[in-house]
Amino acid sequence: MMIITASEACRRAGIDFKKGENKFKSGELSAAQLAQVEADPRLSVQVVSEQKKGGQDASN
Repeated sequence: MMIITASEACRRAGIDFKKGENKFKSGELSAAQLAQVEADPRLSVQVVSEQKKGGQDASN
C-alpha cells in the first residue's frame, strides 16, 4: 500500500489528491504516474507493507 500525503488539494498524473492522506493499493499507479507524483513537492510518498488484519481465528 502507498500513502501519498498532499500539502494541499491538487491534481497530478491524472489523479485528484485531497489535502492529507490519499491511499492506494500496490500497483494501482503506473510507473509513469508514480514518477510524476514523486517529482511534485506538494506530495509525499510513503510505501507501507500490507498486513492482514487480526491474527486470531474468529471462531474462538
